[in-house]
Amino acid sequence: MIKRNLIISLALWIMAATAWSSDSFVVKYLSMEHVYLDGGESDGLTVGTRLNVLGPNGVKAELEVVYVAAHSASCKVIGRIDLVQVGDKVALQSPLVRDTVVVADSTPVATPDPIQTSPQPKVTRPRREPSPVTGNISLVFYHYNDDTEPNLDFTQATTRMSLKARRLFGQELTLTVRGRGRFDKRVRSFSSGLDDQDWTNRIWEFSLSYDDPSSPVAATFGRILPRRVGAIGYLDGALVETRFARSLRVGLFGGASPDWMYDDQRLSLTRTGGYLALITGTPTTATLEQAVGLVGEYHAGEVNREYLLLQGRFARGSRFGISHSAEFDINRQWRKERAGSSVELSNLNINSWIRPSDRVRLSVSYDNRTNYWTFDTRSMVDSLFDDHLRQGVRGQVDISFPGQIFTSGSVGYRKREGDPDPTLSYSAHIRKANAFTKGLSLSLQYAGFDGPTTRGSNYSVRANRTFGGRYTLGAALGNYVYETDGLADKRTNRWFELSGQADIARHYWLGTQFLTESGDDLKGYRIQFELGYRF
Repeated sequence: MIKRNLIISLALWIMAATAWSSDSFVVKYLSMEHVYLDGGESDGLTVGTRLNVLGPNGVKAELEVVYVAAHSASCKVIGRIDLVQVGDKVALQSPLVRDTVVVADSTPVATPDPIQTSPQPKVTRPRREPSPVTGNISLVFYHYNDDTEPNLDFTQATTRMSLKARRLFGQELTLTVRGRGRFDKRVRSFSSGLDDQDWTNRIWEFSLSYDDPSSPVAATFGRILPRRVGAIGYLDGALVETRFARSLRVGLFGGASPDWMYDDQRLSLTRTGGYLALITGTPTTATLEQAVGLVGEYHAGEVNREYLLLQGRFARGSRFGISHSAEFDINRQWRKERAGSSVELSNLNINSWIRPSDRVRLSVSYDNRTNYWTFDTRSMVDSLFDDHLRQGVRGQVDISFPGQIFTSGSVGYRKREGDPDPTLSYSAHIRKANAFTKGLSLSLQYAGFDGPTTRGSNYSVRANRTFGGRYTLGAALGNYVYETDGLADKRTNRWFELSGQADIARHYWLGTQFLTESGDDLKGYRIQFELGYRF
């Protein structure tokens, strides 16, 4: 009965959908440093994709995708970020537009005199070049006041920085720095080894890269994340890539894994490898990216892990796409003895999507994961090393309706070998943009799960109002209820949130959040302030 009702509901949603521009997106949120779009990898966007923010008088600004997920993307602004507003239409750049379009400001265009019959020449201005140095720095203060009996009050101060300097010394050299410093203050120390206060400083990226389109060789040095084979993680070392023809890339990398990636500070790993990548097509037609990599990790001359990595995606414009990542462990020496086989699949992730109509997007994802033996777990007894297969599948439907109404629903299934029953999860979300007045967004979300021993559900209601594209106020409330086998009563927790964001002048922003919690597990409040500067 449940399965039949789900199929009927899905069919009714699809039949209710009508037209929606498949090559355009909408600015759904302006964060402290990026512009977020309502489309992502499932819509054909990739890192590096260029887009135009459209206004009544032409193109207001340009965007470049710097991070992409299945259904969302964050972009940096090339030009003035203060011209971009929530709700702005965004369109993919075509090669022609990229070469000829002129970025417009907010100055109204004069209407021609009706008595003039001869066409007037178009006045164009030179395209504004992006600043050679872009980025931001922010200071964040966070405090959690715990009113429960353990009294786990917690205060945190964080400094974040992101910087990119292009065309150093007049060459195609780019310096990228991303990091943060954090100070934690707790009410007391803990037996697990946590002190009452500590500093943690992390540099996620500190790299110097050379990438000249006219050169057959590109290189990156420092703390890097190889994009073609990003699943390998961060690396302190170097990557050199050679171009063959127009679509083929061959890369070699080597270095050490950052210490902060591991709990055991004594564990020092070196990592080497290479990849072969095929890249062809354009975001507006068909795009194919496929990389095959061979990676080796070693500790003190011994094998830690060796594996074959497959990573890639294919998209047919904004109508269809599929992405995947797979890791095949190659076991030898002590790893073969522990694993009992020479080759095994340790990780697989597949995500596919399709738009049966311009208003509807359907997606299905599958993943499985199996623990693999490493130098750190080499001496662990089999009974403590969980090598059971964990796999799951999730389906989602996103539909837009006339009147700027956006809905989504999903159903998930996850099963771990050895568990008596699977875990089922489900969610539904509806959002109305420009509700009652321009700039007001209302949304309602419901989610639930049913696992082998625990089941629960939660809902939330949220309202956001944007004023002039510079100021945003938000309010939300939610309720979470769950029950666990062996406990007689259900556990209920409630929360209420107020948030705000303001762009100050051209370079500064201020963000704040206040959240109260009450219920059987949580009692207290959380408060956060952030002051930032864009350059």
